[in-house]
Amino acid sequence: MTEDEKKEFEEFLQWKKEKQKEANLAQQRLEEQAEQQSESSNRFEKQNKKMEKAMCVLCLILLVYFISLLVSNINSDSKESRRSQNHTEAVDSLQFIQDSISNARADSIKKARRINILKNSVRITTARLSTPNSAAGVDAIIYYKNLSNKTIKYFYWEGYAKNAVGDIVENEIGGRELFGGKDTGPIKPRKTGGGCWDCIIYNSTARKLIITEVTIEYMDGTELKILENEIKYIR
Repeated sequence: MTEDEKKEFEEFLQWKKEKQKEANLAQQRLEEQAEQQSESSNRFEKQNKKMEKAMCVLCLILLVYFISLLVSNINSDSKESRRSQNHTEAVDSLQFIQDSISNARADSIKKARRINILKNSVRITTARLSTPNSAAGVDAIIYYKNLSNKTIKYFYWEGYAKNAVGDIVENEIGGRELFGGKDTGPIKPRKTGGGCWDCIIYNSTARKLIITEVTIEYMDGTELKILENEIKYIR
């Protein structure tokens, strides 16, 4: 084996070692994301139960108060007109409580349905940045799995980068913080899409990718937009 061949073989071994290291890191991140998702779901369920319990207690207290007020007004020796007015106020107050309970319950159901839709739409399995190249260009690597029963036509994403100490970094070419990409399907149900967006940002300090928005366009013409505060349900 010549010196050049030996050198080329050593470079190949080094490249293979780095790829294996990246694969191990990706697997570790997937496991951490799965654990975080489980913890997040448990916290949400506990918070939802606490909120419902607190609302029930509050409503019972207010109901008892207004019933007492109603009884007091009925048994009062005040004039008929005054008693009638107080009775009307008490009934209106009770109606207000009932409407508030109904609205709160409707909001809770609406939120639960929205979360269920998100969890069954798509799962982002990989979202990271590559190491900077010689020109400080950093790639965005994103992969996702279609969990819905519809075929994805286009997958749009937006985000920004943070450095090693958690601060947002700008693109040294243009000075913009936000960037994004588009993946073209079709991505059928239970299939994986995504890829690598070369030099999405030029900044040698960029270390972490933060996704702020995802928009999914399906082949049937429907669209699903996932905002920043909802990204946690698809990670």
